[in-house]
Amino acid sequence: MARSTILFLFVSATILCELAILPYLDSGSLKAESIETKIETVMPIQSSVSEDLFGEDSSWWVREVDNSAFGVGEYLELGISYGMISAGWATMSIPEMIDCDNKKCYRIVSIANSNDFVSMFYPIRDTVESRVDSQGIFTRYFRKHLREGGYKTDKTTIFDQRRHLAITGKDTITTYAFVQDVLSSLYYIRTQNISPGEDIFIDNHTDKKNYPLKVIVHGRERVEVPAGKFDCLVVEPVMRYEGIFKAKGKIKIWLTDDQYKIPVKMQSEVNMLGSISAKLKKFRYGEINKKE
Repeated sequence: MARSTILFLFVSATILCELAILPYLDSGSLKAESIETKIETVMPIQSSVSEDLFGEDSSWWVREVDNSAFGVGEYLELGISYGMISAGWATMSIPEMIDCDNKKCYRIVSIANSNDFVSMFYPIRDTVESRVDSQGIFTRYFRKHLREGGYKTDKTTIFDQRRHLAITGKDTITTYAFVQDVLSSLYYIRTQNISPGEDIFIDNHTDKKNYPLKVIVHGRERVEVPAGKFDCLVVEPVMRYEGIFKAKGKIKIWLTDDQYKIPVKMQSEVNMLGSISAKLKKFRYGEINKKE
């Protein structure tokens, strides 16, 4: 099984998106272009703290997103399976609010582990962390610590949103306004008022590369998972490839059709053997609208 597929298995909903993204990044064929968002609530707002704080007009990089979806204390636990075979588990949590670049940020952590059976062949011990601006819901910091079989990597990216820069080690890459990482993207989507037939456009950055993402909202379904029965919106992330949005291996995510938009199910068809899925086992709501 390819490493990108293993990665998909064990780092929850947002790394499901990364599975679709990585083949394009690795091939070097992705044409990175910025996308103008169509969601009115994410447009830049005028800031009253511009010149005295930064010595220049910051109104172009400050925004406020109404977040009634998640907060500190939220905890999600998902079971991961490959076809009918249980493969492991993943958690997504918001343990605390921290200071990041003198701004209040949600500290969001995703932890994934293979179970004992899979670990005999391919042990997985992954941790991914994103620090998300509590006002604008965009990334300021991203870290991944991956241990997958014999593969190991530790990478940290600092996002200078004011200057549109992503700094990973000695490399500095120019990015776009309010760029997201693979983990913060999901939490941003959860804040949006979405309906079937609508699309969300997001600029992303991972592994020192920029990529555009469109999220299609397909429709509504009622699904049953170990945590219960939920009315859901079905969304699908799709990459833009040479100006045309295409799906390379469909990935679908079921979000609760309410203010929280909790990911209760994720699924990807990987090959003739079946699909990889993640299903919500237990959850706890966080403190909503606590920004300080």
